Amino acid sequence: LANIFTPLSDPAVRAVCLFRFANAVIVSSIMGFMPLMAAERGVKMTSIGVIVSGFLLFSGFLQWPFGKLSDRVDRSRMIVAGQILHVVGLVLMSWMTSRAGSWAPLFIMSVGTGVAVAAATAESGRLGRIYGHGALIGLFNTAMSFGTAAGPLLAGFVLDHLGIRKVFFVLGIL
Repeated sequence: LANIFTPLSDPAVRAVCLFRFANAVIVSSIMGFMPLMAAERGVKMTSIGVIVSGFLLFSGFLQWPFGKLSDRVDRSRMIVAGQILHVVGLVLMSWMTSRAGSWAPLFIMSVGTGVAVAAATAESGRLGRIYGHGALIGLFNTAMSFGTAAGPLLAGFVLDHLGIRKVFFVLGIL
């Protein structure tokens, strides 16, 4: 059991896992709470599905070119830049008033996610050469699972106490 946690003594491993946790908190909350806010503002359910699917597909597509870029440039800077873009889009999301108004924040968030996740995944691959690829991907995915579980809980708590718009501000702060 001690060997499972050995990689966590490395600050780079902790940073990649912390990034993946925070990113999963945000993405899982968007998938659950952006539709609530959109429905509250009169956006139709089909449109909400298109918006969420577009965000996920576009950010997934962008990971290939940004993954190639992460082989040539500083991954840490890519992760930070990607998360900054993600947070800017997240904060802008709180002002979404229509389907059309949600595309710009989600586009910004998709680019940010594509940049940051590609670089973090590449970095976990580099760290895998040190600690074992399976062990690092396992930690990376565990952090993502914890974030995916924690995100809706945190967002629900914020919604109950502060309202739907504050959900996106609190996630941005995280």
